[in-house]
Amino acid sequence: MFNNTVFWLIIIVIFVWLGALSWLLFKALGNYNRLTAGVSAKTLSEILNEFLNQDKLTKAQLLKINREIQSIQLEAKNYIQKIGLIRFNPFADTGGDQSFSLALLDAKDNGIVITSLFARTGVRWYIKKIHGGKGVEHELSVEEKEAIKKIRKIV
Repeated sequence: MFNNTVFWLIIIVIFVWLGALSWLLFKALGNYNRLTAGVSAKTLSEILNEFLNQDKLTKAQLLKINREIQSIQLEAKNYIQKIGLIRFNPFADTGGDQSFSLALLDAKDNGIVITSLFARTGVRWYIKKIHGGKGVEHELSVEEKEAIKKIRKIV
């Protein structure tokens, strides 16, 4: 009698174990079918290998793009990034602010200042080099300094 009870107890444990394994198998098969839906004759390992290869390609492309971005950012520091314009009236005998100073600077505050002075007798243009926000060869006028100062406040 004791042997018979142990036998049936072992049979019940085996069937419970078989039921649990069957449930796990069907769950895994459901996940596999969901992953391979619409894919013809490919194994899961082939699909995963494709994903890994695509991941490697994507990482390589991302690295290349990051290098290009860094290169462009270094180059961009030399491009005109800051523009400041001041209009003014330098002479009492002319009306309106028809004269101006235009500062064109890069990220390092290097560039030029273009000044146009309007008078009744004509218009005069001056261009001065700027290095580090200061005049290189010629002293900057008050208006030219103001145009550069205006840029530095914004940026």
